[in-house]
Amino acid sequence: MKIERTIGGVRIHIRYLLVVSILLGSYVNAQQYPQFTQYTYNMNIINPAYAGVKNTLSLNVMGRTQWVGVEGAPKTGTLGINAPLGHQRNFGIGFSAIYSELGPLKETHLYGDLAYKLNVSYDGVLSFGLKFGVSFQNLNQSILRFNSNENSSTNFMNTTHSNLGFGLFFSEENFYVSLSVPSILNTNFFDTVSSFNSVTQVSRNGTVFLGSGYVFELSSTLKIKPALMLRYSSSVPFTTDISTTAFIDEMFELGVSYRFKESVGVIAALNLNKNFRVGYSYDFSTGSVINSNGSHEIMLLYDIDLIERTRRIPKYY
Repeated sequence: MKIERTIGGVRIHIRYLLVVSILLGSYVNAQQYPQFTQYTYNMNIINPAYAGVKNTLSLNVMGRTQWVGVEGAPKTGTLGINAPLGHQRNFGIGFSAIYSELGPLKETHLYGDLAYKLNVSYDGVLSFGLKFGVSFQNLNQSILRFNSNENSSTNFMNTTHSNLGFGLFFSEENFYVSLSVPSILNTNFFDTVSSFNSVTQVSRNGTVFLGSGYVFELSSTLKIKPALMLRYSSSVPFTTDISTTAFIDEMFELGVSYRFKESVGVIAALNLNKNFRVGYSYDFSTGSVINSNGSHEIMLLYDIDLIERTRRIPKYY
């Protein structure tokens, strides 16, 4: 049942007002940039230097639904494509699209990636990347239902802004280090301009990502990959993601993850063949921000070898 209240001639759906206030606060404080549990398989979303590192045409699709059971909770989807370029495969190019929905707020990000790779050791590659693109933000005013002559000039300003980011990525067959700032330009999350000439702004600041992982070979059929991702922004608390996954017979992957003071997750993936991987994760909320039934995440990854016998790294991220 919808609950309505009239305040100063303004009819507001209380249900949506509560959802917006709680979720926007949580979103701005915890998600300056989309976060994923299976981030090691869509690394180009946060690091442009990842483009072309695998020496394959790589396509990844990921969908995440957070806080199941909470109306208006965050939903995020990504599409990433990247491939090597040049006769020596020294360049990489990529494209990514991110769509997120939070109550009445919708965002679409379209980015291009350009990377240059250097062979710095026998099997080590250091890549430098640049990310550029545009973002669109839209607030559905009809959901909020402000109906008043007194507030007829109230306007939630939809925005479009450009983006610039950079990254470094070092990889070997069983090891990687990633450093990136996918968006270095500070932008307004949204602006609210009321008839009382008051302006409310929520800004998104640049976020720094630092991550690493290593694959330990315990036997011919069992490998273990611990991974770490640190996330920092000047406007939100420092965030740490820790995960450990096991590769069984190069076919199954099972693991657990922990996001500091936010969630505990389980991860499962299946290699249908040498090119196609399907993954799923479920996060149990542990933070005090909101109580829910957790978060679901689905990942599809497909790699196409462009040239037979090409040196392909990595297999585990």
